[in-house]
Amino acid sequence: MKSARFRRVLPVALALTLAVVVVVAGATYLAVTAEGADRSAPTKVWDQAQGKLPDDPAGDLDRGRSDTPLSKLLLPAPYGYRLGPDRMTSDGNDGELSGPQALERFKRTGGGLTGSERREFERNVERMGVEGVAWRTYVYEREFQAVGVDVDVVRMADGRKSRGLYAVQTSLVEALEVPKGPKVDGHRKNTACYVVHDSPLFASGGEYEDYELREFVCYGYAGTDYVFMRTYGNNHLTPSDASDFMKQQMDHLTIRREAV
Repeated sequence: MKSARFRRVLPVALALTLAVVVVVAGATYLAVTAEGADRSAPTKVWDQAQGKLPDDPAGDLDRGRSDTPLSKLLLPAPYGYRLGPDRMTSDGNDGELSGPQALERFKRTGGGLTGSERREFERNVERMGVEGVAWRTYVYEREFQAVGVDVDVVRMADGRKSRGLYAVQTSLVEALEVPKGPKVDGHRKNTACYVVHDSPLFASGGEYEDYELREFVCYGYAGTDYVFMRTYGNNHLTPSDASDFMKQQMDHLTIRREAV
């Protein structure tokens, strides 16, 4: 049953999800984790977190930008949070791409295709209706706990396309049998969260034997906007930490839509 559904959604996913992973980086992590990647090895982020996370490169702009229509879609850093580390792609911790910039980047993901396959891939990318992408990273630190959050908001041409991207992505996740995560209060019909990592950081022994890496991903849509959120932390990270942040982001989008 699961494999049959996966085969049904895969053709659409090749045009949507595989392109979006260039900006929505968590989808790549999800695929690797779900296929049984090594879950015992420490990541670079949490090797740093044993001491202190890197200084915020944004300086005094600790709540995030709000000087463009795209940046206003992102939740300003809530109380206790600040901007997080730059993304591994060197895109910074608070940025955006215009529609043409995003499409150009998405199309580069088809570099391994040739001839008619590449042309069809590029046509499907153009049909996505992406009008811009904004992202922001956040960190929250207190004794014994460090939480990282990475959020992307993709502005689509219309609500049908944002709902379609959400449906494709969640169908893929469920086809991979990733465990379901917490519900997002007030947005249960248009969001979904999943547990993609919950295991010991070290296989056995050592000073950090009980240290764990936990990670949740959440997807959602509100009007023309599609949301991807990744929340990660140690064993003090709870499901409600992830769902509460997603709720704040979705509430922020809803308030902005109602104000227009």
